[in-house]
Amino acid sequence: MRTALLSTLERSSDGSPRAFLQLGGRSVLEWQVDIALDNGCERIICLAERSWPQLEPIRQKLERKGLEFHDITGPMQLVGLVSADQEILAIGDGVIVERSVANEALRRGRMVAAVPSEDAISAGFERIDSQNAWGGLILARAQIVERLAEMPADSDTISLLIRLALQAGTPLVQLGDEAIANGELLLAQDIGSLQDREHALLDRSTRSVSWLGPGRALAQKLARYLAPQALDRGPFWAASVSAALLAGALALAWYGTTAAAFLTLGLSGFSASLSRALRELRARLLGLNSGDSFTPVFRWLYDVSLILVVVWPVAFDTALEWFFPPMVLIASLRLAELISRAKFAPMWHDRALLSVILMAATIFDGLPETIAILALFALFACLFWREPIKITQV
Repeated sequence: MRTALLSTLERSSDGSPRAFLQLGGRSVLEWQVDIALDNGCERIICLAERSWPQLEPIRQKLERKGLEFHDITGPMQLVGLVSADQEILAIGDGVIVERSVANEALRRGRMVAAVPSEDAISAGFERIDSQNAWGGLILARAQIVERLAEMPADSDTISLLIRLALQAGTPLVQLGDEAIANGELLLAQDIGSLQDREHALLDRSTRSVSWLGPGRALAQKLARYLAPQALDRGPFWAASVSAALLAGALALAWYGTTAAAFLTLGLSGFSASLSRALRELRARLLGLNSGDSFTPVFRWLYDVSLILVVVWPVAFDTALEWFFPPMVLIASLRLAELISRAKFAPMWHDRALLSVILMAATIFDGLPETIAILALFALFACLFWREPIKITQV
């Protein structure tokens, strides 16, 4: 069994616990819990001078997963919770390690993380020898915890574990000479340092999107502007707005206001792109899989809605004739997404852009011609702008 030891004892410059400072809309402690769960910890123990209300959501989350959570005040309680045949993963109070960096280091097995002391000491990290400072992570045999019973009750538990792990022969593992300089390792000492780190994380997590798909590119820019506050509930609300606008577009088409219906479809497509951008930004920020199940469903709903917006204003006896052009358009766009050059993919994917073009065509009384031109353009791309076909020699 593997147990994680976290801490909320150290204070930031404003007097609040470092562990509760916010990064990316989440507390430092929540970031550390993620690392513990990534590395197979079945129990989380948190050093705390009292039962902070911020600990309760974490406790509930872990208990829903069938895991244990304990908050303790000192080393003697830890001795009673951990047995010698287990492993203990300790993460420094207020330490933020890039999730991928932490997981890579911990995959090597038992270790004490280290960084060159020159920059680390000035950043607030604890020196462990003449050349190294502690890198915020320990993975060691839990038998070292038994020796805490010999120490004073008010001792710094994690500092003692560093010394005990090194005395037990736990190897040092370097996190990298540039871990602090490039932001992969940070000690949260005040809100200002976290805000700088937060902006760097978000900028690094934001992918550049081709302006050949302006709707999706604008959605990406807006998602970065709304982050980090909108990363938690933002994807859900943007998706809900998108679904409501889709229904509104169908209602407008039913009453014959086709241009307004296309405008509403465009706004729906933009909201869907915003939902996806926020979801992907949050996933990259937290090192998770975005689980993009909404976008494929939305695109099918959108494409069916576009066909209905074109057909509904038409008299029933000619409706079947009007089904064919928008269906060919949608089929051509989807085919172009698959086989035309990859650099043009954002253009074929951008349903907000398509809606705006069709709205303009409706206003200027050229909708049938525009649908035909767009379909032919997509088919032209399939025929003449295809990715090169590579033949593998046997």
